[in-house]
Amino acid sequence: MIRASRTADVIRYGIFGGPAPGNRAYPLAAVGTQPSSAMSKREVMAVASSMRSRGTHSLTLSHGRYVPAIVAARPRSTHRCWELSHLLSDSPEGEACADVLGIMFRDISKLGGERIFLRLREDDPLKRLAASCGFTKYGEELLLTGPKSSFADAPTDGVRPIEPVDEHDLFRLYNASTPSRARFALGMTLEQWRAARGRGGWSSREYLHRKQDAAQGWVQVTRRGRTGIVTLMSHPGAADAIPALISHGMSRAWGVKDWYCLVRTHQGTFEALLRARGFQEAARYVTFTRAITSPVTIAQPGRAERLAGLNPAVDLSERLQQFRQEPPVRLHS
Repeated sequence: MIRASRTADVIRYGIFGGPAPGNRAYPLAAVGTQPSSAMSKREVMAVASSMRSRGTHSLTLSHGRYVPAIVAARPRSTHRCWELSHLLSDSPEGEACADVLGIMFRDISKLGGERIFLRLREDDPLKRLAASCGFTKYGEELLLTGPKSSFADAPTDGVRPIEPVDEHDLFRLYNASTPSRARFALGMTLEQWRAARGRGGWSSREYLHRKQDAAQGWVQVTRRGRTGIVTLMSHPGAADAIPALISHGMSRAWGVKDWYCLVRTHQGTFEALLRARGFQEAARYVTFTRAITSPVTIAQPGRAERLAGLNPAVDLSERLQQFRQEPPVRLHS
């Protein structure tokens, strides 16, 4: 039976059902966590608490007390774009999640969702399930970890907190720094891009680097306890803005012990700079998207036109309707 999730479902999944792996979906706030083959009691309570957050829609597959799968999703910036925040399956291939995902897509569509995103580890066999459920791979990401001191000497001139008036400049920076394949998945228009932006929550901070009245780069720092996650965009011709952005973002996050930088495959300059400063690879991720609804253009019916040159003039549309309403004629030999 597939139904709305309850708090006790996570306990049944993680404890009563025997050893079961933890969450296999990686939203931005979960990047850097290690996969677990069995959930501890602390992890069970953490997952149960996060699934109760506002706006989360969660479904459970249950057979009595046995819970083989739990799936949860939450909106990104708006309800037009959603992200799978939890994907719990007690089997490596996740066969039990297929039916749950189908109902999840239907529910999100009713809530106004148009697209849904998913991030998995590169070595997770759930990639095959995602492909069979209609997800399309649009990118890969590399997670690098290193010390904060690597960028302590970088100047931070021209970097300031982002403001609402910077949205159009940030959108132009996104278009200039992101390949077309990723832009097609995330959003080609301003409204689509705005809805698909991943938010890090109240603990997230964003900063913009401007030079000569133009946006050269953007950085987002998301905190999770004593862990900091850095995501970045930079203009192709402004590689010198990267150290300033990273240094400024890290310096504004006090108390962070472990630093992670999430690098997309097209950000070769960003990756080379991190590796040159002592950052090491921690994980690899693949990102998927699925369209739930497709925009359809509805043609408006036009007025019936009379054809000139016919004697007498005949309204063909009215004649067609009359023909359809006439009773059939039986023919006899």
